[in-house]
Amino acid sequence: MGLGSGIKRFYKEWMPSIFWAFIAWLFLRTFFFEAFNIPSGSMRSTLLQGDYIVVNKLAYGPRLPITPLSLPFAHQKFYLDWFHLPYLRIPGYSSVQRNDVVVFNYPMDTEFPIDHREHYIKRCIGLPGDTLLVDSTQVYVNGKRAQDPEGMQLLYAVNTDTAGIDSNMVRQMGIEWATYMPMKGHYYLYMPPALADSLKQKKNISSVILNVHKRGFYDPDIFPHDTTYKWNVDFYGPIVVPKKGDSVKLTSKNISLYKRIISVYEKNKVAVLGDSVLINGKRTQYYTFQMNYYFMMGDNRHESLDSRFWGFVPEDHIVGRASFILFSSNKEPGRSGRWLKWIR
Repeated sequence: MGLGSGIKRFYKEWMPSIFWAFIAWLFLRTFFFEAFNIPSGSMRSTLLQGDYIVVNKLAYGPRLPITPLSLPFAHQKFYLDWFHLPYLRIPGYSSVQRNDVVVFNYPMDTEFPIDHREHYIKRCIGLPGDTLLVDSTQVYVNGKRAQDPEGMQLLYAVNTDTAGIDSNMVRQMGIEWATYMPMKGHYYLYMPPALADSLKQKKNISSVILNVHKRGFYDPDIFPHDTTYKWNVDFYGPIVVPKKGDSVKLTSKNISLYKRIISVYEKNKVAVLGDSVLINGKRTQYYTFQMNYYFMMGDNRHESLDSRFWGFVPEDHIVGRASFILFSSNKEPGRSGRWLKWIR
């Protein structure tokens, strides 16, 4: 049998099977499950940078492709932007629940179509219609103290005696170094409150103090980026998460909370003229939301770019619910070499 006939036999017997297997895998990836890599430490220690998780798209209902003319695996590279389908989601077997860990498209990434925007993963702490408040790092929802995630981390200032801090002890305890420049005897570390209490008991540790902003301190990086709302990551709100069908009274003072929703996500023209708000050129006192929105926050509360910085997540940006960790790797400094060293 010649080489040519062998190739022909391969194409005839195997290529149809490979093609249909690829179609089946693509169908499962689009409508059922997909694997994602955790790119940052914003969910530490619930999820670690380098974890590969499986996202359940059936839970909230699979979102139909908005930009269908695109190549698989080429998330932000090969797609035709001139043809879009309207947002449509097949009903799932549940809705987004408070404290779900959710994968979604980054709302601020407007350079790309919705389904080609960067993937983020955070915990949903605010559902449509919820009133949210952060008071000295503690989250309150509808006036009740929210349950802290088991893996929640906060930033602590740690002071020691002249011996400094034992880096091996820090690593063994699962405590994360902050990026602040350490000084002898003074360090910044991310850790859960329970570990902070344990660290206080260690020898040569003088104090472990939660690093909290002051109430009323205005951080310009915090949504809605308006001096009317003197908020920061530790003192935020109260703020109401928009719900589909609900109406809000618009004023020149509160328009900064809703302007992006009305103009970018729900595609209207917004302008402020004196004390009046104009939508599509008409003076408007009330606006009715066309979609549900969610408030997301990372479990690493002091090292997370989340809704406190860029606002609400629209429902058409939701991808699915994080279900389980498939594989975990760690390529931090000191772990280079054979691939077995990267496995957690």
